[in-house]
Amino acid sequence: MAVVRHRSEHCISRTNIDPDALTVLYRLKQAGFDAYLVGGAVRDLLLGLHPKDFDVGTSAHPRDIRNLFRNCFLVGRRFRLAHVRFGDKVIETSTFRCEPDAGSIQMAEGGRHRDNTFGTPAEDALRRDFTINGLFYDIRSFDVIDYVGGLTDLEKRLVRCIGDPDVRFPEDPVRMMRAVRFASRFKFQIEPATYIAIERHAGEIRKAATARLLEEVYRLFAARSSEGTFRHLLQSGLMSVLMPELADFLEDSPERQDACWRLLGALDSRPPEVDLVSPEVLLGVLYHGVYTQRLRECGSEPSIHDCTETAAGVLEPFFERYQAPKRLFYSLLHLLPAIHHLVNETDPEHAGRWMNQEWARAAVVLMDCVARADHERPTAPLSKWLMALESRRGAHDHLPVHGAHPRRHEPEQRRSGPRPRA
Repeated sequence: MAVVRHRSEHCISRTNIDPDALTVLYRLKQAGFDAYLVGGAVRDLLLGLHPKDFDVGTSAHPRDIRNLFRNCFLVGRRFRLAHVRFGDKVIETSTFRCEPDAGSIQMAEGGRHRDNTFGTPAEDALRRDFTINGLFYDIRSFDVIDYVGGLTDLEKRLVRCIGDPDVRFPEDPVRMMRAVRFASRFKFQIEPATYIAIERHAGEIRKAATARLLEEVYRLFAARSSEGTFRHLLQSGLMSVLMPELADFLEDSPERQDACWRLLGALDSRPPEVDLVSPEVLLGVLYHGVYTQRLRECGSEPSIHDCTETAAGVLEPFFERYQAPKRLFYSLLHLLPAIHHLVNETDPEHAGRWMNQEWARAAVVLMDCVARADHERPTAPLSKWLMALESRRGAHDHLPVHGAHPRRHEPEQRRSGPRPRA
């Protein structure tokens, strides 16, 4: 039975909802369809946060949505979704769905079900991953509707799987990574039965599609909560499956764990001017400890060749496992050795050729994290490094290319008529 909280009993206001999401909701309502704000947006609004995305659930079928919005595109093979575009923004709009009959289920790549079975709001809520993500906001009545106990779990600050976690996690193993990420982001606890199921089914994560896993690995760093997320990964056993070389390095070594948590904490507390960080920085922070330890084994003064070979040995297992882009691999081969040069510099003007590389910005952000994690190492403020970097690039953009002529000679036009006879 649904729990309904009326407008006077919750904090969600339409002024906090994206105007384009309201446009979608109102147009669906005016066309006679049920339309709810769903998922993480409702959760974040109830927690007093600003949602990153606003998703809509509706009784309208995908073709009905497309007929209502000229700026709508249907995507997805596993389940047809409507993307209603407003410039660069997308309001993802999905039809309510239900659990399909056993005979109609097909398995999609990565262990997930492929089905296109439409249902009711209550059935749709039961298909979602966690109770805190199963809340709906009704644009007609302004009520919050809860079919799965999400309101209670928000108050108790719990991440709880909807349904039997021993069934739901093998259905879609990536849900285990999401549980850890939500718990860390919101400073929630993972409900005991859900946590035990994560420990029991951690090995199932190998069945997920490689590309999807890599995307979820990057999301582990979201919302400046990576330190808590990777603590949970190590404790639950998920890290041993996702990044076994990193788990082996950290296990049974409180000193290594402490250094890793400090570095991830430095990434989380990075200055406001560095909001988004590149994959080079994320993986550099993650594998910096392993790289440094192996570099010490090369001797007191390792050569550039030793540094590069060590970086390659540290990174290759991850890149082979997730088939990450080679461009990212080669950037990290240069970036990790550069950190040991940059971290001892107090003046960006003395950094030399390192500042001219395309991965220089990632290097200075990573260097700043390393320096702040190790309080004994002096460093110039990150803002000074970024200003110096922009200054160098601006000057480089105005330099003439070596060997180029000041004026470009246009090629002679070919004659359109017949060549004259000699």
